[in-house]
Amino acid sequence: CKLLFWNSEDAANHESNCRGATWHNCSICMVRRFQSEEGRMAHELTCTGPAPLRISDLPLAEGIVDGGGASSTRAGKVSSSSSSLSSSMRSAANPGGEASGGNDDVVDLTMEGSPLDDDPRDNDCDVGDRERRKTREEDPTETSAVAARGGGVVGGDDDDSSSSAEWFSVWTCDVCNVREFTTYEEALEHEKVCTGEGSEELVGGGGSSSGSMGGPQDPAAESSSSRRGSRDDHRDEITLFSPVLKDAADSANFWQLSRYHRLILKSIRLSHSASGGRERGGGAVSFHCLHCSCVFPPPSGDDEDNNSNKKVDDPSLLWTIDRIVEVLPSVVENHILNVCKAVPSERKKLPTAKSLGKKMPFDQFIASFFAENGILDSPGGPGGRTSTVVIPDEEFLRIPGSEKSKRGKQSSKKRRRQSGSKVLKPIKRQKSNEITELESANSPPQRSNHKDIKYGDMGCKEHNEHGEKFLVAPLDGIPFLSSFTKDVSKMLHPIARLTLQQLELFTLSSELMKSEKINGPPQSVGIRCRSCVADKNGCCFMKLSSVGRMSHELHLMVMKHLIDCRYISASDVKAIRGWMSIDQKPIADFCRWIAKLYCMKDSSSGGLDSFLIWGDSPKVLPGYCSPADIDIGSLLGKPSH
Repeated sequence: CKLLFWNSEDAANHESNCRGATWHNCSICMVRRFQSEEGRMAHELTCTGPAPLRISDLPLAEGIVDGGGASSTRAGKVSSSSSSLSSSMRSAANPGGEASGGNDDVVDLTMEGSPLDDDPRDNDCDVGDRERRKTREEDPTETSAVAARGGGVVGGDDDDSSSSAEWFSVWTCDVCNVREFTTYEEALEHEKVCTGEGSEELVGGGGSSSGSMGGPQDPAAESSSSRRGSRDDHRDEITLFSPVLKDAADSANFWQLSRYHRLILKSIRLSHSASGGRERGGGAVSFHCLHCSCVFPPPSGDDEDNNSNKKVDDPSLLWTIDRIVEVLPSVVENHILNVCKAVPSERKKLPTAKSLGKKMPFDQFIASFFAENGILDSPGGPGGRTSTVVIPDEEFLRIPGSEKSKRGKQSSKKRRRQSGSKVLKPIKRQKSNEITELESANSPPQRSNHKDIKYGDMGCKEHNEHGEKFLVAPLDGIPFLSSFTKDVSKMLHPIARLTLQQLELFTLSSELMKSEKINGPPQSVGIRCRSCVADKNGCCFMKLSSVGRMSHELHLMVMKHLIDCRYISASDVKAIRGWMSIDQKPIADFCRWIAKLYCMKDSSSGGLDSFLIWGDSPKVLPGYCSPADIDIGSLLGKPSH
């Protein structure tokens, strides 16, 4: 039923008797919800869109809210459980329509409207205008002008009656996007000294506020106006990551994260403020839905002492790494499942993704991912408060190793695009440059100097067809992944399966061992790259020394050759580079299973080197027709059929 509890014990006791009430969300504000359809319809008759809610309006369990309406436990303790804060945002209900008055703490649960909603609605930036329209409707004699977002101001109740409407232009400051002036010259003078910080005055000009033109505003309008200034700051933000995490190329720990958290990070984009600096709170991060561009508001994170003097809807609330870890996943999950209409259907499976195991905790991943991309907590926010900021590009690029991070790769691509966009005049040396580049592409690849990595001829045969010559590779290799290993290979990581597809087992020929000075017994087993097997005298291979060391030698082959093999596609190489981040134990188990399947056994040549050789072949049944008829049950410890 999504009720909010302060501890898991009370929630568990409630769930044992809960009947799972059905909730109905308001289609206008998309925040408040009701237990009956009648209550929702009654609320929508008076709903004006996103507006502040009070703690007493939330459907908390009994005993959570005291008689005065103030929370008995501070909001700072709420952030200790991401599910609790998620429930508080999902479970806002107010059958009466507007929030009640009083001195209750206010919770800002405003959410921007989706661009794909069936019923268009005003966003939270226009709350102040709605309140001023309400004032004019209550007082028909009111002739004050209301600032319009279209660049002009109109007075009067009826917008259609152009004869009674009086129009005049206002000029908005391009720096702070808050102060408005009645003359262009006043706006220019203000922009020269404007620092970009929000002001409570919406219409300037000689220090006069909007209240001086039409009387004092009510508290709701003032609260909405100040909130509108903070929301408009998102228009000047710079998108850093969209999405935050896309694939394994963005982070070496991509596959170590649970699928649930990967889907969360794939559904949001990270932006940061472009104005100010770290010492003034500039560069503060914000998170937006990747599908509908809604902003996820940060929760309250004050401690118990400071929280008593601050409202929960304080616009200076900022994200910190701790709040991101504790709150962001549940907030995004609630938005995807209950609010956003633009999310693809496959993204609606977030709750089932929670059941998947994870190898790296979310807090450890966020800490390492943010650190390598220049995102950190800084005490430079409003009032000296700590907030998560993005350090400037100049400072980030001076960090050693920054070019290997996602942000560093993005910066490199951006610089290449900017340099490539310049129109260059052709020069006479252009043809010779093309020849040089072609020769460089056809030059032999850089080979590994490791003593165990060898390069040789696998016995390729020359083939002539229609006047063109080709090298045909031998077909005596045994792949790691086949119909025999289909079931067992399911325990391997996808990166491991992709990597093993690039390799195969083969028998070291006497000519090959002689040319490479390998003193081994007959029927010695080796591994080679399947992509370069047809390269004359250039196929990479290595001998296998024992069953126990097969996984280590596979690892050596991957790190010394596969990640640099020019015959493997770039997309596969990018995935293979994640070999270091996967668990190696299943690979070692798979290698032992392969050795048992193909009857391999350890041997020595009488010297210091050890070798892995082929053993006795599996028993072939009479009437053999296909590989499925080969009896391998005895090899794997199973009864023969």
